[in-house]
Formats: sequence, C-alpha cells, structure tokens
Amino acid sequence: MSGRDDATGRDARATAPTHSVLRLDFRGHGDSDRAPGAYGMPEYVSDAVAVCEQLAQRPCVVVGHSLGGATAAALAQQRPDLVRAVVLEDAPLFLNDGLGENSLLAASS
Repeated sequence: MSGRDDATGRDARATAPTHSVLRLDFRGHGDSDRAPGAYGMPEYVSDAVAVCEQLAQRPCVVVGHSLGGATAAALAQQRPDLVRAVVLEDAPLFLNDGLGENSLLAASS
C-alpha cells in the first residue's frame, strides 16, 4: 500500500514472478479518482479488508508506506486473520482518525 510507484513498483515487479502481488490504490490518492464520500482511516481499512477477503482469500504479507503503513498497521490490529506479516515504511502511527481509543493509531495521552 503506497501512493508512490518508484520503490514499491520495483519491489512488486521483482516479486511478481514467484508471488501474487496486489497493489491497492487508495480512493482519492495515486491514480484513483476523487469521488464523493468519506476519505478517512476507517474507509481505507475497509477497502484493504475487502481486497484481502475478496482477492487474496488467504492471510497476506502486507507492505505499507506512509498512509499505506498506517492502514496496514490498523488492518493487522483489526483483522489479524487476514494478515500473515506486516512491513511498515515511514508509517505515521500517531494518526487518530476515527478508529477508536484502542487503535494503534490513537493519539497517546
């Protein structure tokens, strides 16, 4: 999960011959159009859950950079059954965007 194609694109292409690679382009980010509706962490996590459930259909190794890293961390916390491992790169784990007080991303007091 990343909004950039440089390093993650190279990594995805290098791994694709031996692994299934799914790349999520968050709504309103990257090449995705901006549609009406909410654009917050709960929606990004919901999108990631849908991709894991409907396309991967088994626990995944989730790699996330920046917003994708925060989403990957929240996905692993909320739905550990969908995640085999998580790799986070520069994830803003200080976000507090509607995930609840027990979230890894909840602001600390």
